[in-house]
Amino acid sequence: MQGNKIVLFLPVAVMAGLFIAGYFALSGNETYSHEELEETAELDYYWTDREEDSSNGYELTVSWRWGEYPEDGIAGDDFIELQTEDQAAAEKLQKTMEDGSVQLTSGDEVTFATDEVEATAEGVLLRFPNEMQQELVLGAQGEAEFRFAEEDLPDFAVRYIHTWQDGSVDLSSTTTLEQALEDSAITQWWSKAVSVTEF
Repeated sequence: MQGNKIVLFLPVAVMAGLFIAGYFALSGNETYSHEELEETAELDYYWTDREEDSSNGYELTVSWRWGEYPEDGIAGDDFIELQTEDQAAAEKLQKTMEDGSVQLTSGDEVTFATDEVEATAEGVLLRFPNEMQQELVLGAQGEAEFRFAEEDLPDFAVRYIHTWQDGSVDLSSTTTLEQALEDSAITQWWSKAVSVTEF
C-alpha cells in the first residue's frame, strides 16, 4: 500500500507544480502602456548618396521599432516628421525634397505603404496607421525614406509621433503637427526625436 501512495502522489504533485509555475509565469509578464512605449521604441536614421544609382542628391532613411506592444489597445495615426526650427527653414526643406515614402513591415512582409508626403509649418511628414488588422499589428515597425535633390539643407530633427486615439488629423503647410493634433482633439500622444547630422 505504501508503494501505491507514491504512485498516486507523484502525478498530483507534478500537476500542482506545473499549475503554480504557469500562474507565476503568466502573472509575472510585464505589460506596457502607450506612455511606457516611448521608453522602449527605437528610432534611427542613415544617409545614402544617390550617385550610386545614377541619381543626384541624397536619401534619408528613418527606421523605428517598438520594443513591446501596449496593453491598452492600438488605434490612431503615427507620423515620421522632419522638423525644422522655423517656417522659412521648413519651406527650404520642402523645396529641396523630391519625394518620400513609408513602408510598415511585419517580419519580411510589407503590410502598408504610402508615398503621400504632407507639408507642415515646421517641415514635412509621412502619416501611417497604427492598428490591429486580423493578426497583424500595423505601425510597430517600419521604414520611411525622404529623397533630396541637393545637400544644402536646413538643420532639422527626425521625430516619431505616436498617437493612440482615433480621430482625423487635418494638416496644412501653415500649421504645426502639435496644433493640428490639438485642433483634432487628439490628446493621447508622445514624440521621440533625434537630431540629424549632415551626410
